Amino acid sequence: KQWQLRDAFTAHLERTHVTLIESKRDTQLPNIIGLCMRGIEGQLALLHCNAQSIAISTGSACDITSASGTKAIIAMGKTFDEARQFCRISTGITTTEAHMIACADALNSLIHSRHAVQ
Repeated sequence: KQWQLRDAFTAHLERTHVTLIESKRDTQLPNIIGLCMRGIEGQLALLHCNAQSIAISTGSACDITSASGTKAIIAMGKTFDEARQFCRISTGITTTEAHMIACADALNSLIHSRHAVQ
């Protein structure tokens, strides 16, 4: 089920300004999706989704106590700016495909609003 949720999310996410941070399918957890949105800080994405009752996270879970939340992302070879643009979507047993599509739609609307102005 978790792979289906992940696939639904990525299928609905417009990838023009998005980089998924992922590994090979057999070496990663399907219920954690990391991504960077070019030119959009993760904190802005978090606030935008929160306003629509969608909970996402910034930074990596293993670096949650860090004020910048970037050490783990930088260790994966990303720049400081990319690390600031990182956000994380996690799914659980109650997450539905409709939740994932709503999250992708919320991020798409943020991307459109930010990149339409630039």
